[in-house]
Amino acid sequence: MRTAVARIDGADVRLVGRDARATPQSGPDAVVAALVASARAACDAAGIPIGDIAAAGLASPGPLDHTTGVILTTQNIAGFVDSNFPIAELAFHSRLLPEHDVGRATAHREDMQ
Repeated sequence: MRTAVARIDGADVRLVGRDARATPQSGPDAVVAALVASARAACDAAGIPIGDIAAAGLASPGPLDHTTGVILTTQNIAGFVDSNFPIAELAFHSRLLPEHDVGRATAHREDMQ
């Protein structure tokens, strides 16, 4: 998995922190823990407290419901097959907008403000 933190000021978007690590294959709980750890590491690299993040986007393979933050199934990650996994609620305790690609996920940032 890869995590990036960007600073957005109007049309100016700058990547200020990132983290990369293997996606766990031992089930959803391990994936959530890795997502949170990766987000914290990217924020640390950016010098930004995680509480200062205004919006988050998540790219996920497979079908998902981006209005509820639920991954319906993901064939390539153990434990996510037909799981209806509430990734937004469990990983971020907030309104997260998962999408199939990061560009679309970050495009929703105005919806979250």
